[in-house]
Amino acid sequence: MSWIRILAFGDSLTAGYYCMGSRFQPYTVRLRGLLEGRFGPEKKFQVVTEGIPGDMALDMPIRLEESLERAATLGYKYQWALFLGGTNDMMQGVPAHDIASSLATLHRTAYAHGARTVAITIPECSFEDDEPHITALRTAVNDHMRRFADESNGATLLLDLAALIPWASMPPDERRTLWDDGVHFSAAGYDRIGTLLYEVLKNHIN
Repeated sequence: MSWIRILAFGDSLTAGYYCMGSRFQPYTVRLRGLLEGRFGPEKKFQVVTEGIPGDMALDMPIRLEESLERAATLGYKYQWALFLGGTNDMMQGVPAHDIASSLATLHRTAYAHGARTVAITIPECSFEDDEPHITALRTAVNDHMRRFADESNGATLLLDLAALIPWASMPPDERRTLWDDGVHFSAAGYDRIGTLLYEVLKNHIN
């Protein structure tokens, strides 16, 4: 039996925030269940969720370094780190280059601690029709992260969440099922993210 340790790191979308913060359903719950179901007793999974509502990508690198150092002092390291951030930065008008640079720093920090990573693109927000500059920011950051993953020689995998669970183009019935408030997902939506991450990771667990 071997241990696979996975860190999910980000903001409220990693925390599984919904119902105005009265409930949480992190995607890691579904992800861990699917991984345990696939690999059975031959592997044990420790899946740690470190999502802080309101956190900004600009502030995440310091928090990540502290988290990884804390793990090291406890005698273990993560094989995988999953990163989703940038929504709060966009709402504060942080330039796309600065957001993307901070997200890239997260991945490089994880590499330095022996982990491979998954880059998760920033999903749409319901108000983007009225605030096209948000769409432009999100598109620029996501394009950067797609290139980052593509050029990483396999060190970073990509979950293109923006494409796979859209807001604007999703049929209304499915939107009501998967989305909560136009920024956050419902419990079913977070479970869908966990399933999508499982599909990304399942053939790379060894």
